[in-house]
Amino acid sequence: MRSLRPAQPLFQKTAKQAAMVTEQHVAQLQGQLEAAKQNTVDTQQKVVLQERRLQRAKQESEDARKQLAPLKARLEEVQGVDRPAAEAAMAEVAALRGKNAVLQAQLQAQSVQLEAANQAVRTAQLQKIEVTQQMVALQQGHLRGNEQAARQAVYAAEVKMIEAGRQKAVHEAELQQIEVTMKEAAHHAAQLQSDYEHLHGLEQHAHQQQPSMCMTLHVAYVGVGRWWDLKVCEQAGGMQ
Repeated sequence: MRSLRPAQPLFQKTAKQAAMVTEQHVAQLQGQLEAAKQNTVDTQQKVVLQERRLQRAKQESEDARKQLAPLKARLEEVQGVDRPAAEAAMAEVAALRGKNAVLQAQLQAQSVQLEAANQAVRTAQLQKIEVTQQMVALQQGHLRGNEQAARQAVYAAEVKMIEAGRQKAVHEAELQQIEVTMKEAAHHAAQLQSDYEHLHGLEQHAHQQQPSMCMTLHVAYVGVGRWWDLKVCEQAGGMQ
C-alpha cells in the first residue's frame, strides 16, 4: 500500500503561501481603511471651514440689511437737508450697492464650495462601501480576528460620515438663510427705488410751479443697476 506521507510537505507549503497572501490582503485592506478615514476627516474639516465663511457672509449681509433702514429715512428727508448731507446719503447708497455686489459674489463662491464638499462626501461613502464589500470577502475566509478589527474601523468611518453629513446639512441651512437675507435686502432696495421716483416727481412738480436754479446730482441706486438724476433746487429760501 502506497504511503501518503510525502504529500504532506507540499500541502503545508501551499497552506503557508495562502496564509501569506491573506495577510497581504489584510494589510492592503487596512491601508484602504486608513485612507477612507483620512478622507472623512479632511471632508469634515472642509465643511467646518465653509461653515465659518458662511457665518461671516451672513453677518455682513445682516449688517447691510440694518444699514438700509436708516438710509431710507435719510433719503425721505433729502429735500429738507443741506447739500453736503444729501451728497453723503447718495455716497452711502453707492457704497451699499457695491457691498451687495460683493455679497452676491461670496454667495456664489460658497455654493461652488458646497458642491465640492458634497462630492467629497460621496467619494468617501463609495470608499466605505468598497471596504465593506472586502470585509465580506474576509469573513468568508474565516479571518475572525482581522475581521473584528476591520469592522471597528468601518464603524468608526461610518460615525465620522454621519457627522460630516450633519455638518453638510447645517452648511446648506446657512446658505439658505443667506439667500433669504439677500431677498430681504432686494425688497428694501425696491422700496428705495420707489422713494427715489417719488422725490424725482416732487422735484419736477416744484420746478414747474416756480422755476429756479437747479443742480443735478447723479444717484446710484442699490441692487437695481439704474441711475437717476436728482435735481436739488436752490431758491432764495434755501434747498427745495
